[in-house]
Amino acid sequence: MQNGPNPPSFIGNNQNLLLLIEQLDLALSLHIGWLKVFHLNLVCGKAPDGTSDVAVNAHECCAFGKWFYHEGRAALDAFEATGSIERVHKEMHDAARDLLRGKRDEAALCGEGYARFIDLAISFKDQVRALQNDFIKRVCTVDQLTGAWNRHEMYHRLAQEAERTRRKGGSCTLVMMDIDYFKRVNDDFGHDAGDRVLQQLIQHCVERLRTYDAVFRYGGEEFLLCLPGSTTTEAAGLVGRLQESIRGRAFDIGDGRSTHITVSFGIATLAKGKEMEDTLLEADHALLCAKAEGRDRYCIWGG
Repeated sequence: MQNGPNPPSFIGNNQNLLLLIEQLDLALSLHIGWLKVFHLNLVCGKAPDGTSDVAVNAHECCAFGKWFYHEGRAALDAFEATGSIERVHKEMHDAARDLLRGKRDEAALCGEGYARFIDLAISFKDQVRALQNDFIKRVCTVDQLTGAWNRHEMYHRLAQEAERTRRKGGSCTLVMMDIDYFKRVNDDFGHDAGDRVLQQLIQHCVERLRTYDAVFRYGGEEFLLCLPGSTTTEAAGLVGRLQESIRGRAFDIGDGRSTHITVSFGIATLAKGKEMEDTLLEADHALLCAKAEGRDRYCIWGG
């Protein structure tokens, strides 16, 4: 099971990711144009002194650098790949500067230096493309409002978890979560306020889960927590702490206002030999039991 939802700065805003995909695509196009000009200078003519490519800060002066160091860096800092891209990009420009200075001094082209430059240029392009692909996957698999994984991704990942338990044993606990009387929030404060509550609730849960747990939007105000390797007792302890913290939190609904909510949970265990669909149904039934018993509580299937 992979890590939980996408970075908090992007929760509820896939438009940011779509914009970054577009900006990275443009940056790569400009990078390829720069490579063409660079090779023309290197192979067909003498690079003049004072050009940005022979400057110490050449990596900040190219089209990608101008975007990255002024706009892109803040948006990309949440992603681990950014540091590697920044490093390779600078090393590529350092290698390009050495080659151009050699050309300026009419030295023979260094085959080793040129090969290193080519390797860095290819690595830079590949890393940017990989980051783009990661963004595209996030857009396709993440719920736009809350940042939780969507239902399509839920079935894919739960199937993987079921296969893991079948092969290796152990257990995985599934927890169905639903906001009590959520319709009242929408009716009393409006749907924008309801959206704010959903976003803050998922962020609240993510901050209290392990890095390899996952949250999925099952539908409406109903979510599924997947807790790999957890026993029913461990899951019940986590759910109890979540309930208490949610109950005591004031959720911002805008315009200086706040509201309180409670949440009900249904717990079931995906163990070796059990079907994923059956365990989902058990968790849903357990959630119905929690609501029937008064809400703001959890029920364990078979417990």
